[in-house]
Amino acid sequence: SISQICHERGVLLHTDATQAFGKIQIDVLDLGVDFLSASGHKIYGPKGVGILFFKKEHRKLLQIKDSNREVEFGVRSGTIPVPLCVGMGMASHIASLEMSDDLSRISILRDRLIRGITSQLEEIHINGSLENSYPGITNISFRGCEGEALMMESPRICVSSGSACTSNKLSISHVLASMGITPDIAQSSIRISLGKYTSENEVDIALEDLVNATNKLRDMSPVWEMIKSEIDIESIFEGSSCRR
Repeated sequence: SISQICHERGVLLHTDATQAFGKIQIDVLDLGVDFLSASGHKIYGPKGVGILFFKKEHRKLLQIKDSNREVEFGVRSGTIPVPLCVGMGMASHIASLEMSDDLSRISILRDRLIRGITSQLEEIHINGSLENSYPGITNISFRGCEGEALMMESPRICVSSGSACTSNKLSISHVLASMGITPDIAQSSIRISLGKYTSENEVDIALEDLVNATNKLRDMSPVWEMIKSEIDIESIFEGSSCRR
């Protein structure tokens, strides 16, 4: 739908498929994209190599000025790192063979994690659609907690902070804001990734750490006290410097 809208207006569309490539089915013809890129390390291939798909008619837009058109179609100068290319090719092949099984197993792990969190904690918000998304990546908000603080209080796991309040300026993530997520919920979000080699035991460790960290932080949080007292937190955020 997005590519159709772009093409009706004469706009070329590039999609960053790094988090989708090798994990869900991708058909560039079905998507109708003009450009598509992905990275090798996201599918357990070598670091430092990726792919760029483009339609033949758009090749001239990518060609390097004064380059040799006989070498890599003029879109890349220098020698290609053959071992990296072979490694990514093999990783892609393996990913395509195991995609269905991996997707099923990771979906079960994602549901186990979410079910464990929501059954033990209140005011938990899943940002985005659970049905129309890759189950290996979940953005969750633990209302009343700072995303960065949750990371610090969960020493046995590695997750990404979704608070998006940078060190030099408080600002809510433009992605979460565009999704309609309120500032206080967006600031309490973290991104959890599950992969091919994630085990049930590791999910249970993450669950235990996040539940304990949330309870500890909420016990110390004046924001959580206001939430429990049904004070309009959103209006407070709108009047502060932490806004989109």
